[in-house]
Amino acid sequence: MHEFVSQSLFLDSGMVSLSYAIMLVAYLVRDILILRILLIVASMAMLLYGASIDNLAMLVWNSLFVAVNGVQVAILLHERRMLELPDELDRIHRAVFWFMTAREFRQLWQRGQRETRYSGRILRQGEVPDRIYLVLDGEVRVERDGHTVACLGPMYLVGEMSYINHASANADVVIDDHAELMIWTHEDLHRLERKRPHLIQKFNVIVGQDLVRKIGA
Repeated sequence: MHEFVSQSLFLDSGMVSLSYAIMLVAYLVRDILILRILLIVASMAMLLYGASIDNLAMLVWNSLFVAVNGVQVAILLHERRMLELPDELDRIHRAVFWFMTAREFRQLWQRGQRETRYSGRILRQGEVPDRIYLVLDGEVRVERDGHTVACLGPMYLVGEMSYINHASANADVVIDDHAELMIWTHEDLHRLERKRPHLIQKFNVIVGQDLVRKIGA
């Protein structure tokens, strides 16, 4: 009997020591995700110890620690997935939206709609457009008074002047063959601005850079 009690005490003290050792390691790591995971493991070890000595307070508190850290781990994993861009989006981010963080760019991208358009006008001179386009593939032609003044290929914005100054388009924009476009309506951008004003401020900087690039082309 005495030997059994001694073994039980040894196991209990070992479980507590293991828990504290894991906590110590957790506080030494720099990655917050790993820290949270290690704290969950340490709390689970303390849960086992609390169950073995029938300590309700220890069971309750360590259950709460596991739940809180579990939620934080889920949030961190979601945020890290938001930071990882597929190859195509990563190229677009680097080429056009580099002024934004990857997370901001993804939030903007999710507000848009991707479409393939075939021959026809997407902007008409004298009309006020309600959307802004990013050319992903193909080409669009800019016409003013019946004359072609420019051709815009991938990674150029279209309709940005009307977005900035709310004025009518000063030229037609025509697709002769086909073009793959990312489209944001002004309404969607204004809604995003109310929720993420700093993001739209960066978007406006990118629009300005696109205009400068066109002038210099």
